[in-house]
Amino acid sequence: MFCKLGTCQQTRIFFPALYSPHQPLLISQEDIAYFYKMCLRPAVVDTTPKAAAHWPLDYSMALIRSQDVEGIIHPSIHNLPWETLEKFEEKLLLLRSRNYFHLDKVCQLVDFAGFHCEPHSVGKDNKVVYMSAYMIEKMVTYKLHRDTFRCHKAPDLFLGKIDRLLDDIQLLSQVYNHSRDQTGTARFEVCVPLSEALITFSMVMDRFVQRSILSILPSLYWDLKMMRLVGINYMLHNVKFMPGEWQLWRPLLALEVVMVYMLNTLIYRPGEKWHEVEVTRQAMYWRYPHMNRDDGSSNDDSYVGSDEDLNEFAPVGDGQGLYFVGGIIENHGDRMDCRPKRDQQDHCTYRLSTIRMVDEKVLAYLYNVLNMNQLITVQSVGGKTLLVEHVRKEVLENFDFGLDQRDIPMQPVVLPMMLEEGELEGGGVDSEEEEQDQGSMDHQVTMIWQQMLYDVIALALNRCRRETPPYVMLTAEERNVVDIDVF
Repeated sequence: MFCKLGTCQQTRIFFPALYSPHQPLLISQEDIAYFYKMCLRPAVVDTTPKAAAHWPLDYSMALIRSQDVEGIIHPSIHNLPWETLEKFEEKLLLLRSRNYFHLDKVCQLVDFAGFHCEPHSVGKDNKVVYMSAYMIEKMVTYKLHRDTFRCHKAPDLFLGKIDRLLDDIQLLSQVYNHSRDQTGTARFEVCVPLSEALITFSMVMDRFVQRSILSILPSLYWDLKMMRLVGINYMLHNVKFMPGEWQLWRPLLALEVVMVYMLNTLIYRPGEKWHEVEVTRQAMYWRYPHMNRDDGSSNDDSYVGSDEDLNEFAPVGDGQGLYFVGGIIENHGDRMDCRPKRDQQDHCTYRLSTIRMVDEKVLAYLYNVLNMNQLITVQSVGGKTLLVEHVRKEVLENFDFGLDQRDIPMQPVVLPMMLEEGELEGGGVDSEEEEQDQGSMDHQVTMIWQQMLYDVIALALNRCRRETPPYVMLTAEERNVVDIDVF
């Protein structure tokens, strides 16, 4: 961020808090656009209305304005009067921090929630720095081992790190087991200077306590955490022994992110980043708000924002947290595997439904990779091969191998994933239709043969040293677009 003071000075502001070892260094275009639209431009309009004409309505227009005819970006600087900088800072902070109020949901349960508030100018008269309400069970986790009780991320699910994650879950389960009979209470804090300690919030009304606190059995509370931890451990332990090619399914990657998200909520407040919220929304159970409950009671439209939303297909519990994951599909041999029973694998697979797919860019951001191809490299799934966009899907003509007359059955090697729930219940697609889609045996072998030739060229070493001469004289770009004439 740059600004000019007068005509000959320039101030460069550095934000060290933006750099974290646990988050990607690159800020997505969606986050920049959201900050520009909701924070930066409104603050400029409020403090310097005359300068609002120099700030486009949205980030995309501002980006186009900064590009030349060749598309090269030349960042432009719009000056702000020095006398408005203090007011601009105050307005920007108010827009960015959502009025300094943060809701802390315990285990994503809206009934057990605290908050943290920094009133700033509102509490200046009473000299209040902040106010907090929380359960004291957090005090235990804050003082324990930092690595185990840290906020876990999606990269912890990689093959070389998932064992450490499972060990952390085991330690968490031991803590919850020992704490089963531990009682707790709610705590309300008001931070003021020591000189104001005796006269601030000295009396609490009984009515305030009765309306603000709920009482449950300690064993019930700790069992809730323990049971959620058992389900998360079962799912992630299943992922550890899953075949490598299955671990790249988008519904499975999204389910793994949801499991890590729910694991963090057992210790910390739920994540509020756009990418995390987007994945959890896709994992929720969706329905029309005007539908009746299963028990026959009246409509439950308490989460509907307006009458216009009654006909919109919406997730249940949106804005309150992810209570349960809706639509987990189990891929097992008896339903999905077309091979004989003796050749099927005993290991089953869990994933989210394919009805609402999570965008690849969202998953790449959460797994801290640039794209899904890099995720394949990080996961070390399979051998080195071509990028997906370079796989040949069609052939010019089929070779006559004479295999069509031998009545050789074809069975998939990798279990199909993209079957919907209705197809699962019905036993899968019809075998005759599947055979027609796959084509003849000569056609399948021809595709394998020609793809093998492309792979030989694309994956051949192209070294240039005298000790290690190249196998082919083509560059990397030429190898990716090589045609059959090379052979």
